[in-house]
Amino acid sequence: MRLFALVFSSRSRRIGGVLAIILLLAGCAYPNQFRNADRHSPHALLVGKSSVLLVDWINTQKTTFWRCQERYRIPPGPTSIKVLTGFWDRLSYLPIEFTARAGCRYTLRHTNTKDVDKVFVWEICPDSAGDRLVAEMSNP
Repeated sequence: MRLFALVFSSRSRRIGGVLAIILLLAGCAYPNQFRNADRHSPHALLVGKSSVLLVDWINTQKTTFWRCQERYRIPPGPTSIKVLTGFWDRLSYLPIEFTARAGCRYTLRHTNTKDVDKVFVWEICPDSAGDRLVAEMSNP
């Protein structure tokens, strides 16, 4: 009987812990937070290619802070993104605007020179021969 009580109590603690973590994660979302477009609907892919580059928001919707990579399925059409760069002291950029096309991949790249920091948006589509620069933003 004691063994049953010990197993049952440790099992219920584990279940309670898992439920607490799920509730914590589900409850820690921004209001109007960006959600990826459904993978079965037309969408474009937005990818950040730098460890110091973060997408702060997409089309005025904050991105989640529970992420391990900068990879988003965005709806086609006019797109506006807010980007942050830097590791400890983050630089904020003005919104970068471009028109996303379904089936295309948009890659964000960051460059840093002694005078200016820049973020570039490169497009590659299945029907194109290579990358094409579609937008850029600098932060002097």
